[in-house]
Amino acid sequence: MSTTGTDPLVFDWHLHTTASDGRATALEMAAMAHSLGRRIGTSEHVLMDNARLRTVAQLRGHVQSVHDLGLPVGAEISVGDPTEAARVACDSGVFTNFDYVIASLHQVDVPQGRIQSDRYLNWRYGLFPRYVPNVADLERQAYFDTWLAALEDTLRRVPVTILGHFALAPELARPGGDIASATDPGLDPIPDAEAGAWLDATIDLCIAHNVAIELNAKSRVPHADFIVRAMRRGARFTLGSDAHSLDRSGDIAFGLAMARAHAIPSEHILPPPPTR
Repeated sequence: MSTTGTDPLVFDWHLHTTASDGRATALEMAAMAHSLGRRIGTSEHVLMDNARLRTVAQLRGHVQSVHDLGLPVGAEISVGDPTEAARVACDSGVFTNFDYVIASLHQVDVPQGRIQSDRYLNWRYGLFPRYVPNVADLERQAYFDTWLAALEDTLRRVPVTILGHFALAPELARPGGDIASATDPGLDPIPDAEAGAWLDATIDLCIAHNVAIELNAKSRVPHADFIVRAMRRGARFTLGSDAHSLDRSGDIAFGLAMARAHAIPSEHILPPPPTR
């Protein structure tokens, strides 16, 4: 399989190296992906999620260092990052220096507390033996409204390319939650009409801002219902391993399987950035 050109089915948009919380260097990750016939871009956590890539100077220096390796450079930000560092970085325009930006669902702040997606996503990945939401008695409409407002604000302020590892947690699927999908990581939550409207609104914001939706191999999200909804509404997609270790670099098998299962045309999969 060739790793040259603009084939969207061989590019891994989402992985982490020792510049954030990964365990291998960018060159090591690139070499591993190349052995699989894949290309990569790096997408380190930044701002609130990485003290080493928080200031404008740090971000600019990182872009240059990755480009010096001949690789495309991305950044993964948290949707709704509330920090002063995020405000300064967004206002500076520094993200226009990156080849792409992934805006991910990491947390949503509601009156009951901070809802953290990593508990669910890492359970799906197999890191935890069971899933327990970190906030009880969640008012899901408040969650829906807060997320949509944060997403719209982020997409307005940052040149986002990709919505990262988006998922409907089981407790959000319907009043009382989806018990089966909260105990079996192989099951997808099935949304009721209210949750479905929220999913559609998320997709519509992505389409309005020309943002692709990631098919994330690490946590196997989004769920099939969301992929079908996005397809019907005309969204585009990307393939990402979300690798943090060398053995996962270039692992975009989930995205490829979803593309086949749902007959996603290649023109609906974002072509990779040009080779540097």
